[in-house]
Amino acid sequence: MRVKKTLILLFTLVLVYPFFSSFALAEINMNLITENFYLSPGSYVLKIQTEKEGLYGVVSLGKYRSWVTFENPYVTISGESDVNFSISPPLNKKAGVYEFPIMVYLIENDSFYSIKNYNLLIEEKSDAKITEMKLNKDMFSPEEKIEVSGVVKNTGTADLEELRLYIKMEKPGYEEVREKVFSLNVGEEKELKETFETSIYSEPGTYQLSLTLSKFGQKLDSSKRFIEIEKIGKIDKVHDSSWNLLEESGSFYLKNVGNVEKTEKIEMEIAKPWDWFVFFSEMPQIKDSATRSVYVWEVTLKPGENKIIKYDIHYWPFAIIFIVLIYGLYLSLRHVRRPNIKKHFIQTKVLEDDRREVMVALEIKSSAKSMKDVIVEDRIPPMAQLIKDFKTISPSIKQSDEGTVLRWRLNDLGKNENIILSYKFRTLIGTLDHFKLPKAVLKVTINKIKREYFSNSLIIKEK
Repeated sequence: MRVKKTLILLFTLVLVYPFFSSFALAEINMNLITENFYLSPGSYVLKIQTEKEGLYGVVSLGKYRSWVTFENPYVTISGESDVNFSISPPLNKKAGVYEFPIMVYLIENDSFYSIKNYNLLIEEKSDAKITEMKLNKDMFSPEEKIEVSGVVKNTGTADLEELRLYIKMEKPGYEEVREKVFSLNVGEEKELKETFETSIYSEPGTYQLSLTLSKFGQKLDSSKRFIEIEKIGKIDKVHDSSWNLLEESGSFYLKNVGNVEKTEKIEMEIAKPWDWFVFFSEMPQIKDSATRSVYVWEVTLKPGENKIIKYDIHYWPFAIIFIVLIYGLYLSLRHVRRPNIKKHFIQTKVLEDDRREVMVALEIKSSAKSMKDVIVEDRIPPMAQLIKDFKTISPSIKQSDEGTVLRWRLNDLGKNENIILSYKFRTLIGTLDHFKLPKAVLKVTINKIKREYFSNSLIIKEK
């Protein structure tokens, strides 16, 4: 029994020995073509040597394996072969030494393999970039806020302290600078904001807004944009005045509330003859008309500048004249009040053949004293025919060579009494150049004295 087991063992050894011995004797050698002990990010060639011919896989191991990219991860090796690969760590990875193994293994038998460790050196690099510059708008009116922000990112391999971002607003003859001091860890990004205030007097034009990033006086990055501040020409005007029965005093207050020089025209009108006694703190240009005097000032003001123009008007000389006139008018009214008669068209309309139908009114106003034996006479020319349609008192009618005579006997009229008389007629001929109605007459007795007063005449014209 023991002999049988020995024979089986020997037979097994004879079968597996050739296979076992070939792997035991063969090995995989890896040599990197580089003179540096520590690798840097870049491309390399890996030489692989082995006595065992076949298809091999090449792979990086460990937590940094994603940094390593092989041009061809599978290679057929018959003695010796080259494999190209590159190392690309993240841009913002901290400085230091990072170990990454490379494994070469036989595809048909992955138990036949070799692993070798390599070191990647990421050197310390201080760098940061302005990745974005923002403005709230590009065109501004005076008194608007200009908001500027810059996005800064640490693109180096080391944490950065005392970074400085200079935010500048400038144009020829003007400069305003703000400073931001801050720190950034590797890969960190920050947005830094600043606000520039503009006033109503801010000079218009094109301004440059710039961002400059530096560390210990060394410029790292910069960015710039341009904005426009609009031109605003505006002058505020305030007119104040006070007066009494003897005089008026006033002033024009002007102020340039824009950001450019502005000329403003001021006009003041005074009815004649009140312009005889007007006085000004600054002489204006004068434009006279028949009834008014117009005073004109042209005032030019720089931004923020103001000016006051004063005037005085004296009324007391005119007050004396006015009192005298009122007294004279009072005396005149007492003696000049007299009866009055007026003639009016009330209605006209066109008939066939362009003839006209006309309604006339006679307005009689008595005097301050009563009138006796009041008679009103009017006449219609022969080219017209009376229409016996009287809306008020009917007159007596008499035909004559000069036309139709209308006569109203009103007897007596009291003080300040008014009365309206009316009548109608139609023209006998159409298309007249004009048709004239003669004056009516008012006959009265006042204080036993007979008087006559005449009205106006009326003319009907073709349109």
